Amino acid sequence: ARRSRSTYAARRLERLRLAACISAQRTSGSESLVRGGAPVGTNAWTFADMGGNTYRVRLVTTSATIQGRTRSDTMETAVSCQP
Repeated sequence: ARRSRSTYAARRLERLRLAACISAQRTSGSESLVRGGAPVGTNAWTFADMGGNTYRVRLVTTSATIQGRTRSDTMETAVSCQP
């Protein structure tokens, strides 16, 4: 299950990297990963203007552990949108 949440997050981050250079798509958001009708993970993302036509994308993935605790992992990347 952990592997599929990691893959889920990595796929979302790749789509967000592409969206960073399109102003209409550069918006914060979230989505849930659902299995069997139950949510098993959540992705939440933000964009930040770093200047020089470069944007930071931050993705936080939150999920429950086997022990019933909550785990959050953060991935972050900078995207240069130079023509």
